[in-house]
Formats: sequence, structure tokens, C-alpha cells
Amino acid sequence: MDTLEPESKSLPSRAGDAAGQALKVVSAADAPASPAVAGSWAWLSDVIGQLASLGLHAVVYDEKGQLVLAAPAPAPFFKMVAPRCLPACSMGHRAAEIVGNVEAKDVAACIPGVYTIFVPVLRRRRRIGVVAACLVCRDLADSEEFAHFCQRHGFDREALLRMGAQQARFESSQLSTVRLTVRLLVDQAVARHQADQELSELSLNLTNTYEELNLVYRMSAGMKVTEKPGDYLNGVGSELLEVMGVESLAIRYFRPDEPLISEHIGVGAELTTPSIEQTLWDELLGYFEAGRSEIVNNRVGEIDESAPLRSLAHHRRVRQLAAVPMLRNGKLLGAMVAMNKLAEDFDSVDVKLMRSIADEAGVFLENAFLYEDLQQLLIGMLRALTSAIDAKDPYTCGHSERVAAISAQIARSAGLDEKTVGRVYLSGLLHDIGKIGVPEAVLTKPGRLTKAEFAVMKKHPEIGARILAGIKQVQDIVPGVLYHHERMDGRGYPEGLTAANIPLFGRIVGLADCFDAMTSNRTYRRALPLEVTLTEIRRFAGTQFDPELVEAFFRIDPRKLIQETRQVNPNDPLANVVRNSGALLGFDAAPVSLLP
Repeated sequence: MDTLEPESKSLPSRAGDAAGQALKVVSAADAPASPAVAGSWAWLSDVIGQLASLGLHAVVYDEKGQLVLAAPAPAPFFKMVAPRCLPACSMGHRAAEIVGNVEAKDVAACIPGVYTIFVPVLRRRRRIGVVAACLVCRDLADSEEFAHFCQRHGFDREALLRMGAQQARFESSQLSTVRLTVRLLVDQAVARHQADQELSELSLNLTNTYEELNLVYRMSAGMKVTEKPGDYLNGVGSELLEVMGVESLAIRYFRPDEPLISEHIGVGAELTTPSIEQTLWDELLGYFEAGRSEIVNNRVGEIDESAPLRSLAHHRRVRQLAAVPMLRNGKLLGAMVAMNKLAEDFDSVDVKLMRSIADEAGVFLENAFLYEDLQQLLIGMLRALTSAIDAKDPYTCGHSERVAAISAQIARSAGLDEKTVGRVYLSGLLHDIGKIGVPEAVLTKPGRLTKAEFAVMKKHPEIGARILAGIKQVQDIVPGVLYHHERMDGRGYPEGLTAANIPLFGRIVGLADCFDAMTSNRTYRRALPLEVTLTEIRRFAGTQFDPELVEAFFRIDPRKLIQETRQVNPNDPLANVVRNSGALLGFDAAPVSLLP
């Protein structure tokens, strides 16, 4: 057996009070370890307790030979013998030697009958520490070597023999069995600890994976083609900010055919100045345009000025950064950037989640752009229809556009939401589409119409409704076309409906149509003065017009309304209404209730 040299310096104690002095001795087992270090090895505490119940005194050393765990109250025999038989420096040295050398002997004896067993702690086949277990055997001999040991350290030999006999549980011949027992207890503790760690990691990974999958699911489930890209991506960014646990997250997107016109979404803290932010986006988008994949940098402040993100070189507020491109069918639609993770660093799991979200966002943006193109196509069709009407009757040129704009103003003043306002606008735009089916001789006749001619003219609402009947996406605006000549008193056409039986769109467009007709020049008369027009509208509230809509109308400045509807709008009012309503094509269009 490998015997360690005992310490050469004796303590100034007397044999008569050796037992009392022994309780004051600070052994290697009592050497302090930091709370953090001791806590990381606490999973071996049960092993130390089990060995103590078997009569062994155990301590734990890490791979560097530093004491990390010990029994809180060693037996008196071990408090006296251990620090002199195997001092702390020798124990730590032997522990480090055993960690680094698989051939090192694992049992040491300092005096006959007192042994220390060293068992390496293995984690995934790597030695990370050593459990040192000291025991006294029943054959502790009153030998010359034992007597010399007691004399050198000032111990009462008989008292120490008695304490050793009380603590002894094994014979020296059982050392191999004791060593195997210690090894089994340590291996079982390691296995339990590894299982607990793996279970904890699995639970954490499952929780994180659930949150990530739930986020992707919510993105997919909440994806509506009518939603504005900015609103959708702002919601996505806010949720991703929380799930990833980052300080700031930003998204920039654009149409592939208009890369110079981009939109920016930012959530969380503002970490960069506008100038640095613009340069950063230029660098990122240029990097991704070149076909490169994601960027992860957990040491942003150390970026060299020749690196891809040189704008952040030596930046103090941005510590970490992860960025991924938003692609669809090989086309770059934008990028997503996360900055400063609140815990740890960005890793492959974060990048994988960001790629998944970016892919979902790419699908949404592609659909949004296609929907926008489809809206523009419908805008062109509507313009062609209204132009056809204007071509037949040059005296009413621009009338449909003006009625549409006035109808939208009335609807907005009445408290309707922007989506419904957009549908009202379209209803006003197409309200006279049926005049395509009215003969030009009737449509452009100067002077008043005969009864027969007026009967023909009165058919234009029904003709318009039939024209639009085959277009599924505009079915909700047909009532505004069909019923805009109905009156509250039932004297209108085509069905003679009364009061609330007249659909809301019909009542709104009817009021807007009359206002524009009275304030416009016609083939048979000049435009009425504004004061006369307003008086007439007020006079016919409740008989011809919905009185509540009349009140909503008078909340609008009539002079400003005329001025706005009679000037050319360079921003294209139809396109603006389409963009703001978000539902031109009729998807998700809910039926509009009547005004209370």
C-alpha cells in the first residue's frame, strides 16, 4: 500500500488533555469551500452521510485537488487523526493525482489500521473529482509505529485506542469490500445526478420547445391575408421578444420588386442611433443578398472593422446579435435581428427558432404582396367600369368618385369602422354602374325626362345589381347599388322600402348621391347654392333621408367636403381607401348592421 508521509511538525498539546484539544483541531474536512462550489457538489452529500453511518469519514475534492464537500461533524477519532495522518495538502495532492492518472493507487495507510480509500468521480467517462473515505479497522494495533505517532502529536495513546475501537467497524482484510462499497455508492450518486440533470434539461427543452411551437402555431393560425404586414410583424416581434428573452428585436421588410422602399418594425429597447441602425440594415441586407445565411455574434464589441457588421464595431450597448434573412422562393423579403439575450448567449436553438419564424413571415409577406396585387387588379377593373359610365354621360364625369368619397365621410362620421367605410366607398363608387344599360338618348337628354324615359332610368339600380351579382367579392356592397334611390317614407324605388328596411349602405349612398347631384351642374339645370342644398337636406330628413345619417352628415364641414371631392387627388383616393380598409376583395367581410 502507498503510505503518505505524516506531517513533521508536532502540535504543542499535552497527552493529558489530548481529547479536549482534538475537538479544537481544524482538519482538512473543515477547510472552507465557497457556497457556489459546495452547492454544485451537494448531490454527493447523501454519499458522505451513508459512509458516516458505516463508520467512515469522507470528503470530496475536485479535479484540481481543492476541497469542495465534507461531513459537517466528523467523529472525534477522525478529527484527531485525519489532519495529522493525511494533512489537507497531501489529501488534495493525492486526489489530483488520482484524477489525472488512472494507474494511481487508490488506498493509502498512514498507521497500521487507519486507511484512506480514494474513489474517482466519473461523469461521462471523465474524472471530475475524488471521494476520499477514511476508516479505522478493528485491528488497530498498539504498535511501536502507533506509539510514535501519539508521542509526536501529543495524543494519549490509550484514549486514542479506545476512540478508534469505538469507531472501528471492519477488519483490514475487508478493505477491498469497503472500497467496492464506496465505489458503488459514488457511482449510484453520479447516475442519479446525471439522470436528474438530464430530466431537468429535458423538461426545460420541452418547455422551450412547447413555447416555440406554440408561437409558430399562433403565427400560422393568426395569419390573415387581409391583415396589414406591419401589424402582423409587430405582433410576431413582440411574442418572439418574450419567448427568446432578448432585449431588442427588429424586422425590416420590402417587396422584391421595390427593394428601396422598406418598412421597419422595432420592439423592445432602442439600442442604436438612427444612423447606426440604417448602416446596420444596409450591411445585413447586403450580406443576405449575397446568398449568405444567418449571423450569430455573442461578442459584438470585439467585431473587427473588416467584419460584415463593422457598423457595430466597439458598440457598447449591443453586446450580442443574431440575424436571419426572410426568404420566399429564393427572393429576399427582409431580415430579422435579435439583440442582447437576457441570459446566456445566442445558440443554435435560438437561430433555429428565428429561422422558423422568418420562414412563416416570408409566407405571410408573399401572400400579402399577392393580395395587394390582386387588389390593384380589382382597382383597375372598377376604374374601367366607372370610366365607361363617365364616357356615356360627360355631364356626370367624376360623379361616382365624388359620391364614393362623400359616402365614406358620412360612414366615418356615423362611427363605422374603417373596414366598413372602405366597403361603403366601393358601394358609392359603383352605385350608378347600371347606367351602362340605359340608352344614351335617355342618359344624356337635355331637359326633363318623360314618364316613359324616367321609367327606363329607374331601372339602373337593378341593372347594376345584376352586373355585380356574379362577382362574389362585392356581394356585400350590392345593397348600396340596388337601394340608393329608396326613401324613408317608402316613395323611392325599385322596391319602395321604408325606414330601417332600407339597407344601411343604400341610405348612406342615397344621401351622398343627392348632395352631389344638387351641388353639381346637370344637363337640365345648374348646381344649387350650398346654402339651398343644406336646407333641402335638413328639410327632407326623416322623409327622404335617414335623420341620424343627416346628423352625421352635418358633423362634416360641407364646404371642405365639396372642395375635397372636386379636386384631383394625387394620392389616388380609391387606392387609399382600399389600403386602409384592408378588405377590398371581401374576405372576412361581415354583414353590416343597421344604425341604431
